[in-house]
Amino acid sequence: MKGKRNRKPRPYRPRRTVLSGSCVCGYCNRAMHYEYRRSLPDIFYCQTTRHADVPVDENTCDCRVYEVDRINAAVLKAIKQIGELAEKKYCIAKCDNSDKKEAATKLEREIGQLRQRILQKKTEKQDCYERYILEEADRNQYLAVKKACDAEIEAAEKKIAKLGKEMAMQAEVDDEQLKELENISLFAREPALTKEMVEAMIKEVRVYRDDRYEIIWNFKNCILNG
Repeated sequence: MKGKRNRKPRPYRPRRTVLSGSCVCGYCNRAMHYEYRRSLPDIFYCQTTRHADVPVDENTCDCRVYEVDRINAAVLKAIKQIGELAEKKYCIAKCDNSDKKEAATKLEREIGQLRQRILQKKTEKQDCYERYILEEADRNQYLAVKKACDAEIEAAEKKIAKLGKEMAMQAEVDDEQLKELENISLFAREPALTKEMVEAMIKEVRVYRDDRYEIIWNFKNCILNG
């Protein structure tokens, strides 16, 4: 009986990397092909003109290769910068929310007092009118009370409108935005690019010559975009 032949294990050849599917040629918009190389740096390249007999100029893609590690490093650096910004924005927004909530409470209290004042003056004017009808007060008394009450009511309504505008300016950052800022801020301390980071942050990375990269972000936070 022949002995079993010892076979060498086949070397591991990853078919994808963290930016696979997200790395796009900046010239033809085609997803770039990832290639694992055992003894050389892994690469991305565009296949559009790789095996095609077409003219290549500065505005078209070409056959050159781009090292995966270099692209990963550039993307990681950009994500870390966004993460650091998110961390600062998160702290500011959280403190601002606390201050704004306190300010909004004071404004609401003041508006409530003004509305109560308006109700009192309307009641006072109505009482004076009823006394005038019952001939318990003369016309001049009624007109004087009416004029004074109308003036106070108008002033209070103007004040309420002004305070309402101030309240609109005290709008808080909503919980969803705060949570997104907090999640993004965690990426500031990541030592390496991960699939989780790419899925959360990156729509695509457009690759151009001379190691130029354009990152299209995936997050929706208007505070960071603004």
